[in-house]
Amino acid sequence: MTAKYTFQLLSDTAKETYRQSGLNGLFKAGIRFAVSPLYKSESFWLTVIDMTEGKDQEKYHPRIGLDKLTFKVIASNEEAERLEAEGFSFRSVPTYFNYNLKLYEQWLDCGAVACCTFVGKEFAAIDWAIISKYTQGKIGAPPVRVDYDGNEALSRGAWVNPKYRGLKLWVFTAWKRNLFLLERGFLVKRGVVDYTNSPGKGISEASGHRVCGTGLRRRILWWTIWKEHHFAKPVLWSEIGKIAANQTVDRQR
Repeated sequence: MTAKYTFQLLSDTAKETYRQSGLNGLFKAGIRFAVSPLYKSESFWLTVIDMTEGKDQEKYHPRIGLDKLTFKVIASNEEAERLEAEGFSFRSVPTYFNYNLKLYEQWLDCGAVACCTFVGKEFAAIDWAIISKYTQGKIGAPPVRVDYDGNEALSRGAWVNPKYRGLKLWVFTAWKRNLFLLERGFLVKRGVVDYTNSPGKGISEASGHRVCGTGLRRRILWWTIWKEHHFAKPVLWSEIGKIAANQTVDRQR
């Protein structure tokens, strides 16, 4: 990762934190960043979607002609190299996850499956299908409970090219990813969204996910502690504020 890109990534993160949480939130985030090599605490929303209920193509139609889009599923670096030879490149594009231009190669080696949408041959959107506990652990995903033997899968690494945001391309990509998983025998897809990731909440809601609980991951040196809390039933994203308020009242009792 170049010094220029590192600075840009930190700058963008700081601006977004300030926009969402103000100066006090930015100050706290700076402290967390400084101590992160020793201690790190992350909170997540846990999401779920029944993929058998999302086959209606019209609902996931992007705001761009389908004839301009190409969807690709890539399960190995060998497949990625063949696609790159055809002009479809994604491993060499810096994204929030692939900031060092090496992570996508590592994820493919670990068994993750890249689900990519291209406009023409330009990389436009991606999401990753995680279909085994081994892969979930190897890529460092939060250790949320996923019943892989019970036809459940996990997803990580959602990203949309800024040039194409607002065109429902990620919703389209997620729908195509779900069709791929259904063909592989998976029926339920789980996900995790960081509490502070507002864009992540938006695309999760837009693609039909419901929130089924919360997760907390604490890292102290080389130890990791993970805790999950599940709601009585999955709820819409619009109901999260009410649930959070109820949990606060319960803790105060």
